[in-house]
Amino acid sequence: MNFLNKKTIFNLPLYKLVLVSITLVLITTFSIIYSEPIFKVLPLYVSVAVMIMQTFGNRYALLLGSLNSVVYAVVYFFIVKIPAAGISALAISFPLQLIGFVNWSRKPYGNSTMFKKMGKKEWLLSPVVFAALWGIFWVLTVELPIFESDFPLLDVTTSAFGTYVTILQLLSYIEFPYLNLINCFLAAYLAIEIMVSGTPGHATYVTQSIYNVICVALTAITVTKIYKEQSLEKEQKNA
Repeated sequence: MNFLNKKTIFNLPLYKLVLVSITLVLITTFSIIYSEPIFKVLPLYVSVAVMIMQTFGNRYALLLGSLNSVVYAVVYFFIVKIPAAGISALAISFPLQLIGFVNWSRKPYGNSTMFKKMGKKEWLLSPVVFAALWGIFWVLTVELPIFESDFPLLDVTTSAFGTYVTILQLLSYIEFPYLNLINCFLAAYLAIEIMVSGTPGHATYVTQSIYNVICVALTAITVTKIYKEQSLEKEQKNA
């Protein structure tokens, strides 16, 4: 275990460097094999950096992720044809992650922020907020003839879930990565559905989605650890 935690380039533990390297190699390999447009693959490379930054609880991941959301929106709208995800990326992920970065920076804790737990009120409101978001996305992408989605149910569900998780992240709740794990599994399933439906080049996005699952799991561990450190420090100050 000490060997795996040995610091490498960019101060990454060895196991994280291996994870990043394998992901980059697979994305590049699939993009070459299937002649994927460079613009479709570009945001994936940025996401690799964003997600590994998140595993450290780094608030700058929010800033980089916000800017990358604009590129994802273009891909989702015009290349992959999952408009709910495009709306989520441009109208929600972009501004909310940017606001999240500002909010996290207001209460810095190293490169991270001060975290808090969801209370009973937040948990009771959760299904209501999610249902409202799901309904909005469904109306925009299915009921109204504005966009055409090839995978409406999965598209809408992952977009609504991702939006809710982003709100929790913005507000610094430690539950955000745990709930994001559910969304990452759904997103991975959606990516696989797109790939097997006749778009083999989407293997690049399948690779990214699997990488996201691993990174979000690591983020959950890190965020919980940081929260416990912060709680201990508060107890010591109040003692």
